[in-house]
Amino acid sequence: MSNPYEPPAAAPQVDDGSEVLRVPVRPIEQLYQAKAMLGDQFWLFCGICFVAIFVGSAVPIVLLGPMLCGVFYCFIKKEQGPVTFDMLFRGFDYFGDALLATLLVVGVAMLIEIPAGILWMVVSLGGIAMNDGEFPPWLFGVLPLLYVVVFVLIMVIQVPFTFVYPLIVDRKMKAWPAVKLSWQGARKNFWGILGMVLVYSLLGMVAACMCYVPVFFLLPLSFGSTFLLYRQVFPGNNPAGKGGD
Repeated sequence: MSNPYEPPAAAPQVDDGSEVLRVPVRPIEQLYQAKAMLGDQFWLFCGICFVAIFVGSAVPIVLLGPMLCGVFYCFIKKEQGPVTFDMLFRGFDYFGDALLATLLVVGVAMLIEIPAGILWMVVSLGGIAMNDGEFPPWLFGVLPLLYVVVFVLIMVIQVPFTFVYPLIVDRKMKAWPAVKLSWQGARKNFWGILGMVLVYSLLGMVAACMCYVPVFFLLPLSFGSTFLLYRQVFPGNNPAGKGGD
């Protein structure tokens, strides 16, 4: 079966003369484009993404980076032809840089999570102490609001790292140069990427509420959407190129 995917090259792009473009980000439309790109290998990519997250979650700081690199390696190869499951583990070819990139991502997230956790405890315990040891009703409004604020902040600080792993694989970049170039792409498309991340996070939450089964179908589409956006923002390596060999 032929691949029905057609690269979204017709989408209007604003080129300011650098290697990084500012492009329109349409989260839902990109999900459909990702489904078309995967074609008859959609179910294989469901398995690839599930195993990547499952293995990566076992020892997140050590294994998650190589697994994500493996996922994007598979998407790169999908542009050139059929993909096989074993290609996922080619992500370990980039182990060192993937590990360093993950350490940076986790480190930045901790800058928000640790103070937020401390604030959560202070507000909770302080509120209980001021209410003679009983849980005050106003905390039912404050704590969820605090959670939402922290959630959005974490999404915001993750935006600059959106393209790190595909850059490491596709352009064989070291971790720090990949982070810097990813930041350039994210900076030019910040609000669009943030909207995409929030939409996919909300879809993931809804899917998780449905016994988690739909999450497995959403994973390859969200990864594919990110990869398609990467191709638009960084058009230097065309689909017929040798990235990821």
